[in-house]
Parts: sequence; structure tokens; C-alpha cells
Amino acid sequence: MTLPSAPNGGPLGGSLSIHSDVLNAPIPPTKEGKDGLVSELKSRARLTMASGNYPLAEAFYGKAVEVLSGCEGVKHDLAVLYANRSLARLNQNKKDDAIEDATLSVSHDSLYVKGHWRLGSAYSGAGRYAEAYDAFKCGLEVDPSNKPFEREIDKCRAKMTESKIKKKKSPKAEKTKPTASPSPTSSKSVSQKSRDVSTSAAVDAEDKSLFKKSEPIRGYKIVNGKKNFLFSSRADGGGESFDWGYYT
Repeated sequence: MTLPSAPNGGPLGGSLSIHSDVLNAPIPPTKEGKDGLVSELKSRARLTMASGNYPLAEAFYGKAVEVLSGCEGVKHDLAVLYANRSLARLNQNKKDDAIEDATLSVSHDSLYVKGHWRLGSAYSGAGRYAEAYDAFKCGLEVDPSNKPFEREIDKCRAKMTESKIKKKKSPKAEKTKPTASPSPTSSKSVSQKSRDVSTSAAVDAEDKSLFKKSEPIRGYKIVNGKKNFLFSSRADGGGESFDWGYYT
């Protein structure tokens, strides 16, 4: 049998040694012997539950389950033991273990009202209110006049409604469309166009400063106030030659 830990998380130590006569006792071979040992274990478990020593109570109920396991005609007895150990575990915040024990309780005896109560309490303690609601409803079907079941059902219904309202009110993250960044090619094209426009304007300004409006451009360029022809001789027959090295 795996023994639980003490409330501070350490081993039970001295508590176990005091009760080693029952916790370490061999399982009796006879029904009478088993019944006597289980009765003593349950008696000590009730005392330790009342004193708040839930790990030790869990150990007592666990030993009792071990003694009765495999016996015939003990389904109700096992249902009671599992239900009580579920409470001991829930008081230690062992929620999953408490749910497991309570489930075993109702599976051994579906008419055991306290088993349904323990199952509903374990689910509620774990914040699983829909499942707690179902467990309490099953208990109320077994015992329709049970007012505590009705109150717990109302509490679970309120919790479920509250949860739905919170989900509806929670803002959904808006999906923003990613803005496409301009490709390097397009950026370069725009930049290149800007430079082309600027260069063209500069060239136009330079041309206007070099040539008069009334003066036709006829195969020559004025440099330092002198006309330099683009051909080997002037169009009007003059002998001034063009200096090709100027453009290289």
C-alpha cells in the first residue's frame, strides 16, 4: 500500500508507527478477521478526520480498501470507503484523486447517495461545474427530497452561466492584415525615376544657360564662350575643329 504524505509534504513518520498495528497488519484469511480489521481502521479514520489529520485518514481508508478488495458482497462497503477517502483527499487539495475515488464509489453502488455527493463536491472543488452539476443531478434522482443537492445544483448552474458570460465578454484579438512592404525593385525604380527627373531638370537648366533661345542648335556646343562643333568642320565652312577629347 502506498502511504500518503503528512500535511507539510513530508512522511507521516511517528503517526504511522503509532498505528502500525493496523496499517502494517497482514490481511486476515477469514471474513470475520477482515471485518474486524476494517472496523478498527474506519474507527481510527473517523477520529483522524475529525482532528484534521487527512493524510493519516487517507492511509486508514486505503488500508481498509486493500483488505476488502477481492471479497464478495462488499460493493456497498467499498463504496463507503472510497467516498470517505475521496473527502480526505479533497481536503488535501488532491482534486484528481478525490474525483477518482468518488467515481469508484458510485460505480460500486449507484444508489449510495453520499457517493454522488462526494463526486459532485470533488468536481466542484476542481472548478468543473458542468460535471459537478451532472453528479448532483444523479444524486437528486436517487434522493428527490434532498435539499442540499438542489442547492448545489443551483450553484453549479450559476457558475456555468457566469462562465458563459465571461467568455462572451472576452474581446477577440482582431486580425490585422500585414502591410506589404515595397519590393527593392519598385523602390529602386521610384528612386531612379526621381533621380532621372532631377538630372533632366539640371540638364535643361544647363542648356538654357549655354544657349540663347533665338540661337538654333546646329551641331555645336558653346564651351567657355566658344562654339565647339560636333563635326570635323563647321557647317558654315569655317575651319574650327571639334576637340573629341573634351567628351571622353
